[in-house]
Amino acid sequence: MAYRIGIDVGGTFTDFTLLRESDGQVSFHKVASTPRDPSQAIEQGIADLLGMHGIAAREVGHIGHGTTVATNLIIERRGAVTGLLTTKGFRDVIEIGRQMRPHLFDYSVTKLPPLAAREHRIEIRERVNSHGEVLEAVDEREIETAANRLKAAVGQGQSHGAVPLRVATSVRRSAGSRTLDVNINAAVPSTIAGPLVAMFGLARVPAPGESLGSMTSGRGTPSKATDGSFQWSVVVPTAPGSYLLRVAVADAAGALGALEVPIDAELTPMGPFVASDIITAWVDADGRAHAVALDALPSTTTSLQVLFELYAPSGGAASVLEALKDDVQVELSVTRVGDSEPIDAREVVPRLSDGVLRTLAEFATAEWRPGTYHIRARVRTGDQVVGRALSVVNISAR
Repeated sequence: MAYRIGIDVGGTFTDFTLLRESDGQVSFHKVASTPRDPSQAIEQGIADLLGMHGIAAREVGHIGHGTTVATNLIIERRGAVTGLLTTKGFRDVIEIGRQMRPHLFDYSVTKLPPLAAREHRIEIRERVNSHGEVLEAVDEREIETAANRLKAAVGQGQSHGAVPLRVATSVRRSAGSRTLDVNINAAVPSTIAGPLVAMFGLARVPAPGESLGSMTSGRGTPSKATDGSFQWSVVVPTAPGSYLLRVAVADAAGALGALEVPIDAELTPMGPFVASDIITAWVDADGRAHAVALDALPSTTTSLQVLFELYAPSGGAASVLEALKDDVQVELSVTRVGDSEPIDAREVVPRLSDGVLRTLAEFATAEWRPGTYHIRARVRTGDQVVGRALSVVNISAR
């Protein structure tokens, strides 16, 4: 093997170093990072390197990978809501923090809140001594009970009679505008009786030096779908950037479910284009399409609609779409996780309409087995792959 590749995935750029082992020659390459799926930038950069230097994949003997994505996620507090199961008596140790203090003798210093809030920390009866010997064994039933409490606390808010709430989001460019549309889809299972009211707040994460970001809020009334669940969708026009979405739902008894989701409102660079997310919708027996917001598609699903859009980059000439429309192909595939081959794959030529190259396809789901499915879009101009996108849906037992 003649070459080694090193990769550093950052929040803005993904950097590549190519080493030719025979003489130590080093080459560098850089592509824009793809925060919603870092593997897209990695795949694009490796393909670029191999193409630029005429290298076959089999000639690469080593790939080393490092990233600051996880570190940035913790520093910026933009990850998922976190819970902690800990030994009884140690619930508040991470908040007391006597060992690591920002300033040892400054009584006015403000400490950052812990990564797991106090209401999300649950104690378990168990004890191990300083020699690693078990003094009191863990009761697995207590672990299960605590996990269920944590799931309710972290995923659905902590109000009495919490309403189970699930949320899905996607990003596309606003029609006839350079702003973006954040599509927010919320769903509540059929086990909850209506009527319901839904509320949302979309707050922009402040840039360094800013004390407060802009915020958009609103409310609506979820409607009942054919499977008995309640569905609610709203489209929020917004500028590109990082946001924190909070969605809450209340039922007639005043019970509340709430969810907090970080969103990167950005389009994905793909060669001469930028792309939307893959936007999916489930179709019922009456042919009506519903936004996907559930952990699993409803049992009444007959097919899945897939929408994927390509745009001219911000500030770029829309004529690039006209010039390339006949050379662009989008390969859509559906693969069940665990299977080696797609259960369905097709090539679609996007249609140019209103300054957008739009790909729309529909996949019948009657033969899909229960499980998790990856919906993939691969974009080509001529023989060159310029970008990839991924979406995930789940099928429950019918």
